[in-house]
Formats: sequence, C-alpha cells, structure tokens
Amino acid sequence: EGADGQASHDVLVAYWLHCRIADGPLVGKSLEATGLERISGVHAAKVLRGSPESLREGDEVHLWCEPSGVIQLRQEAGLSLACDEELWLLGARRRQRLPYEVVV
Repeated sequence: EGADGQASHDVLVAYWLHCRIADGPLVGKSLEATGLERISGVHAAKVLRGSPESLREGDEVHLWCEPSGVIQLRQEAGLSLACDEELWLLGARRRQRLPYEVVV
C-alpha cells in the first residue's frame, strides 16, 4: 500500500533491445566480463548469435532493460543497435519524427 492507504500498482516498463557487437572494447571478452548486465537499468543479457564466452564483431545480443538502461547502452562503446543501418536510411530529420509504440 502507498502512503495514502491505496494499493500501489508499480509497473516495470522494460524492453528487449537487439544489439550487435561492433569493433571495439567488447570484442574478445565474455558476456559476463563486459559488465553490460551491471549497467543501471539493464536486467539481463543473452547472446543470440555467437558465443557468450568470447564475443566477436557481428555477434548479436539481446538486452532486457528499462528506458534508463537503453540510454546507457546507446553510449556503450563497441555496442550498436541491430537496426542502426535502417535508422540512418531515415535521414537527418528522423529526430523530429514522433515515435509510436503499438501492441497488437
């Protein structure tokens, strides 16, 4: 219950973020040694394509994270969104567009 005596309904908003290992400091490390799961807002990480014992450029990683974790991961050297190439195709004005989240 909250301070006002009402039931508390906290909801965790989290996303699976599909990323690729890029050339950089994560290459050659194990998934555990990268520390990605210790970043604030990141709850889990798993390797989809590649080996969790030794990451290589191009390996695909899924990260379960809150919005704050997404922000932190976007700044992580050697990690890129799997859809980065598609985002660049949207052009320079992509930041002025309004994103929508849809559940079907």
